[in-house]
Amino acid sequence: MCGRFVLMSPRDELDALFGVIPDGPYEPRYNITPTQPVLHIQQFTGEVRADYARWGLIPSWHKDPQNAQLLINARSETVLDKPSFKTAIRHRRVLVPATHFYEWRREGKDKQPYAVDRKVPDGQDGLFAMAGIVDEWAGKDGEVFSTLAILTQQADGDIAAIHHRMPVVVPPDHYTSWLDCRAVDANMALEPLRVPQPNAWKLWPVDKVVNRAGVDGPQLLDEVAPMPVEPPKPDPQMDLF
Repeated sequence: MCGRFVLMSPRDELDALFGVIPDGPYEPRYNITPTQPVLHIQQFTGEVRADYARWGLIPSWHKDPQNAQLLINARSETVLDKPSFKTAIRHRRVLVPATHFYEWRREGKDKQPYAVDRKVPDGQDGLFAMAGIVDEWAGKDGEVFSTLAILTQQADGDIAAIHHRMPVVVPPDHYTSWLDCRAVDANMALEPLRVPQPNAWKLWPVDKVVNRAGVDGPQLLDEVAPMPVEPPKPDPQMDLF
């Protein structure tokens, strides 16, 4: 899955890769978490623009967003069929800029966080784009807000050693087809992104302070010594033989 990520690129680097500049306040973020606003690139009305949506998709048909499960990820293998996602993948595909993401490896009862980035990024400072989908929920009082999920796929390469899922990455030559929900079928847009990239990533252990949603800053990417791997406990049943 993808449950935390980083976007530390300045505005001009976003403009160089995506051709858009975010409106309003913008600053690097090193611990983007579910329920927070996420910058994304969209083309819903024909014009490519930058916008924000709350991370944790709520389907438009859900009656009560206060009691809805936050769907932070959508499996690329089933996204076209799941009722919660099938409208968004067809009509509201987006690019989610990132420079790193975090993943956790279970060590006994504990978890070791890792920072992950691309060996050959698409833009400066490690910038690349994750595949995302957006839905809009409208209340009876006229309230409207956008929510977002990040697509995932089976992990490969070094990432598979710490977790079985990873984000779906959209290469620059597929930006146009991914964003063009009017002319490009969802399955056609998704299929080219399912290519394994076992040598595309590098990762390193980071401090567990990243687990705290309120903590931010470049120090979260500093490498630390990994927790020792606990040896498997002997099976007490074997003592009987």
